[in-house]
Amino acid sequence: ALLPAYFQWYIFYFVIKRKKWVDLAWMTSFYVRIFLTYVPLLGLKGSLGLLFLVRFLESNWFVWVT
Repeated sequence: ALLPAYFQWYIFYFVIKRKKWVDLAWMTSFYVRIFLTYVPLLGLKGSLGLLFLVRFLESNWFVWVT
C-alpha cells in the first residue's frame, strides 16, 4: 500500500534532481488545482485520502494490464 506513495514522492525527487523546472511547475500546478477543487468539498484529510486512493488504484490497474 505504500508503493504508490513512494512513487509519488520519487517523481518529485527525480524532477528536482534532473532540474526539469518546467515539469516541476506543471506537476505543482496539477496538485494546486486538485487541492483547490477538493479541499473545500472533502477537507484536507479527505482530499489526501482521495488522491492516494486514486493513485493506488491506478498503480494496481497498470500492473494488472501490463
